Amino acid sequence: MLTDHRSVFRRNLPGRAATHLADGRTAAGRHLVVAFIYGPATRTAVPINAWEKR
Repeated sequence: MLTDHRSVFRRNLPGRAATHLADGRTAAGRHLVVAFIYGPATRTAVPINAWEKR
């Protein structure tokens, strides 16, 4: 879970499986990138992948 209030949310590149990316830090301080599909009609986000950014 991203807990940093400075997390950055942005659209992903066209043609990618994920529509958006979130870039932030966990409570333990790990820097993560989460790829997710955002559904604006229901205002939901479904994560499909995540990785630690080094």
